[in-house]
Amino acid sequence: MFRLLFYLIIALNFVGCGDDLTDVEKQINTIEELYQKLVTLSESEFCSIPDEWKAEPIGHKACGGPSSYLAYSIKIDTVMFLDLAKQHREESKILNDMMGNFSTCDYVPPPDRIACYNGKPIFLND
Repeated sequence: MFRLLFYLIIALNFVGCGDDLTDVEKQINTIEELYQKLVTLSESEFCSIPDEWKAEPIGHKACGGPSSYLAYSIKIDTVMFLDLAKQHREESKILNDMMGNFSTCDYVPPPDRIACYNGKPIFLND
């Protein structure tokens, strides 16, 4: 939800600039729908064995690279999950290009490892 709000605020800044808000809204909706599908798949498994979980980059920073990572269980349909994550990265890049977004160019590293806490995966960095 935060991502959607973030993109909407950015989009509203361009209303007076002649950009086609409808296209931007469609792109934001596409990204949000992909994100919700990813989260639903990610949360479909209970985390009890950290070795059964991996991290996948999602989103796209304007300077390049992922905006974050999302944990997924190797027990889910990983082909579908990885395809959705790839689509999410590509659609996020399209939105950045459409809007001329810029970002900090800091590198978002993958987590060093994954642990399970109250049935959910958490990322840990050493």
